[in-house]
Amino acid sequence: MLIDVKENETGFLIPINFRTLPYNPKRLFIIKNKYAGAIRGKHAHKIDKQILLVLNGKIKLSYENFKNKDSFILSFGETYISREYEWLEIEMFEENSIVLVICSIEYDESEYIRDYNEFKKYGEKYGSY
Repeated sequence: MLIDVKENETGFLIPINFRTLPYNPKRLFIIKNKYAGAIRGKHAHKIDKQILLVLNGKIKLSYENFKNKDSFILSFGETYISREYEWLEIEMFEENSIVLVICSIEYDESEYIRDYNEFKKYGEKYGSY
């Protein structure tokens, strides 16, 4: 398990040991929605790989890369690792859902792919991983 949630009678502890992650993190940020059903993401990255960790609530994570397309539910303490050239959409199922995102690079707007049609063109160009 990438990030192991610890629990005892008083609550939860989520230790994140950077040395066990698949890359050396450069940036962290937190996503919190204002209402149930909010859709976040809707983009891909050219370089950045990200670990998404649900801290509160439930999310429906939909992804598409050059080989697969799928969606599934993540709950408290569950993670997903995205990779470069992977389109992500996150539906925040519950009010006040919270997701911690651990990034492999510092913020760089030029490495985002924010247009879905442009993302599909990368798939036509590169075709596979």
